[in-house]
Amino acid sequence: RREIEQKEVETLIDAVNYAPFLSEQKTGLLIRKLQRLISRYQAKALQSPTEGMSSRKEQDETVCENILLLHQAIRQGKGIQFRYWEYQVHFGSGASIIQQRQRGGRYFHALPLALDWENGHCWLIAFDREKSHITHYRVSQIEHLQLSSLTKEEKIATSLHMMQSDGSFPSKPLGGRRVTVKLQVANDLIGSIVDRFGKDILLFPKDKKHFTINVKVPLKDDFFGWVAGFAGKIVILHPTEAVQQMTQVLQQNSQQYQVLSCEKSIER
Repeated sequence: RREIEQKEVETLIDAVNYAPFLSEQKTGLLIRKLQRLISRYQAKALQSPTEGMSSRKEQDETVCENILLLHQAIRQGKGIQFRYWEYQVHFGSGASIIQQRQRGGRYFHALPLALDWENGHCWLIAFDREKSHITHYRVSQIEHLQLSSLTKEEKIATSLHMMQSDGSFPSKPLGGRRVTVKLQVANDLIGSIVDRFGKDILLFPKDKKHFTINVKVPLKDDFFGWVAGFAGKIVILHPTEAVQQMTQVLQQNSQQYQVLSCEKSIER
C-alpha cells in the first residue's frame, strides 16, 4: 500500500508548478520525482510538467540555492554576506529597466532571522548589521550569498542592537514606521482584508454596509495606493496624520489628471 495518495501528489505538483522561485528545469525534475510516488497509470493521468506552469519562473537555480543556504544559516545561527540589487529606470535613447547593485556593489552583512512568503515571492527577514535595524530583502535579488561566522563580540553587539530596536518586522520592501490606522471598509471587501491582514483581525460593525478595523501599517505610498485602488470603498478614519497623507496623495493624483485633461483639450 502506497503511503501517499494521487490527490496529495497532484497537490504537490500544483505547488511546484506555480512556485516562481523554481526554474523550469528544477520544476520538471521535482515533478518527475513526485510522479514516482504513485503508479505509472496514475502519473499519466496527471498534467504534464509544463502544463499550468507559472509564467514567472526563474531562469536559473540561484534563488532555490539561496533559500536552502538561508535555512542553514538560520538553523545554525550564522551571519551572511551578499550583494543586493534593485530595479532602476535608465534613460538613454529611451527608458529601460536595469538591475543596479545597492551600496555601490559592496557586500551587505546581516543576521538572518526568518523567511517570509508573499504572492509567490520569498523575502528574507534579517538584522542589517550596518544599518542596525531589521529589514526585508527579496531573495531573488540577492547575489553571491555566503555564510559568515560571527565572533563572540559581534554576537554580543548584534544582540544589543536588536534589543534597542523595536523588534518588529517591517513592511516590505524596506520598512517604515508602523502606525495603528482605523479603516472603514465596505462589507464586500472582506476577502481583500483577509488577504492583506489575515483572518484573526477584529471587525467592528459600522452600519449595514460597512465595518471598521484597526490595523498597524507603515504610512508609505504602497499602503495609500492600496487604499486608493478600492475607489472609496475603504476609507481611512484615524489618525489625522494618515488622513492628511491620504488626502495629499489623492490631491496629487487629481492635479496630474487635471493637467493631462488640459493638454488633451489643447491638442483638440
